[in-house]
Amino acid sequence: KDINFQIQPGEKIALVGMNGAGKSTLIKLLCRFYKPTRGRITLNGRDIETIPYTQYIDYLSVVFQDFKVFAFTIQENIEMGISHDKQRLVSAIEGADLTACMASLPKGIETNLFRQFDDNGMELSGGQTQKLVLARSLYKNAPIFILDEPTASLDPLAEYELYHHFYEIA
Repeated sequence: KDINFQIQPGEKIALVGMNGAGKSTLIKLLCRFYKPTRGRITLNGRDIETIPYTQYIDYLSVVFQDFKVFAFTIQENIEMGISHDKQRLVSAIEGADLTACMASLPKGIETNLFRQFDDNGMELSGGQTQKLVLARSLYKNAPIFILDEPTASLDPLAEYELYHHFYEIA
């Protein structure tokens, strides 16, 4: 309520508060899932509501508390229809700290998730799945990263390592 702040290019901020304080709501406002009831949100001085939505979402790479992975290959879950770029894929996997996990899988990034379409499909752990979704956000390579408690199912050490590593590459 009555929030006013600016984020400068290259700046990293964290919004910290009690449950129900509105952190996720603010993120949903930034993503244009909701419209502000008062005031406005601007990007480089331009009201985000005036930017065509398909153009606006290209600016954002968001990892929500609730996320989905699909019964596709790991590579397809990371690229999500964005044209294949091998170096960017490798960088996203490294950035999300998934390299060792991918190396341990018989088919690596070509491993199918779940068994709907592949009897040998894999189910990743909660932490591995969160890292996969982080790799997806890195692969998108949008200028604005938004993380809404993406480490909820990681243990404290893994959470620290992931945030530390993500901070370095973001």
